[in-house]
Amino acid sequence: MITCSTYLFAKGNAAESKNKTEAYAKCDGLANQALGNIKVVAAFGQEEREIKKYEENLIKARKSGIKNHCQSAANLGFFLSLNFF
Repeated sequence: MITCSTYLFAKGNAAESKNKTEAYAKCDGLANQALGNIKVVAAFGQEEREIKKYEENLIKARKSGIKNHCQSAANLGFFLSLNFF
């Protein structure tokens, strides 16, 4: 039972960590692109658009992080409850 719990914990944690890392990488790419072309962004008045795109991707990363931590907490709680039964 403990082995199954550990396996599920590791598998779920790895998948969610990958999703979270990909989301933050996308945010990083958007920020680097906007800052690298700051003159063009400013010239066309697209600051708000770039901020909105960044925030949308940051929300996805935040949701993925919250899901990862909730799943980790549930798995840890299950694993620790096995010690009592």
